[in-house]
Amino acid sequence: MLECYHLTYSHQSSGFKLSDINFRLNAGDRLGIVGASGAGKSTLLHLLAGKLIPSSGEIFFDGEPLKNPSSDLIGGHEEVKLVYQQFELDHSLTVKQNIAAPLRSYDKAYAKERVELLLEALMLNPIADQKVEKISGGQKQRLAIARALSNEPAVLLLDEPFSNQDAHLKHILLNEVHQLLENSGTVAVFVNHQLSEILPLCNQILCVNQGNPYPIQSPSEFYFHPNDIYSAALCGSVFPWENAFTREEWIQLSDEGSKARVTQQHFLGANYRVFAQLDSGEKLSFLSPEKINHEQIFIQAARKLFFKD
Repeated sequence: MLECYHLTYSHQSSGFKLSDINFRLNAGDRLGIVGASGAGKSTLLHLLAGKLIPSSGEIFFDGEPLKNPSSDLIGGHEEVKLVYQQFELDHSLTVKQNIAAPLRSYDKAYAKERVELLLEALMLNPIADQKVEKISGGQKQRLAIARALSNEPAVLLLDEPFSNQDAHLKHILLNEVHQLLENSGTVAVFVNHQLSEILPLCNQILCVNQGNPYPIQSPSEFYFHPNDIYSAALCGSVFPWENAFTREEWIQLSDEGSKARVTQQHFLGANYRVFAQLDSGEKLSFLSPEKINHEQIFIQAARKLFFKD
């Protein structure tokens, strides 16, 4: 459905280059594009939307070359929707009317049912009759997602779609969006800095490092068997451990193991983040359900991390 072959993009003024991107996504696939700031994630998303002109390579949607500004005044395809930081909303309409706008030519009963479903799923019912200019940034973000999903597009591209959401809403919202995408079979491509939001939503992960792509992995492969320290650290803190590496969440207190000295503890609510220094001089952190009341401790790692490279 959405395919990339040897896609490259060069930004002449900055010297940035996105190199040799290749993938094929079928109906229902959800790809997460991850990487550090400036890695090329949003650039790739805008190429897939037909907003930028590739330097080389090809993008296909449903077997046909995707239009871009070099071949068409308005690139992209009507079945490929992009949700990005500058929300494309009609400020003269209410929230409900914004969701309904793409459904004007659809059967009225279907359109009504679809609007009601999205208002409920994106938690917009309380503000359904408010004008866009009166709602918050987080509500606008949810509205932009609802509007993009209204006519069940074949492909949905989302750039930091949950960045403006309150923490207590995120998990509910992630579950609702996941369910909507599963029910529609829409191909989705996510760009997000928070890996905890990407991993539950996606079945494929593409890591990009300074414009260079890594082999696509499943979310579990990406977490447990990353390619290198760069990709490993995108999922959280990683520390050297016994000729390998381990993750912060795999370290735990023990009656024996490596001796360490507690240097600091930060209360996080459900647990404490404990900072410690090993006798070897290595510094690390781990999570503890309770505050540790003594300075000298023993710790061990439940598992080790080995890189593919």
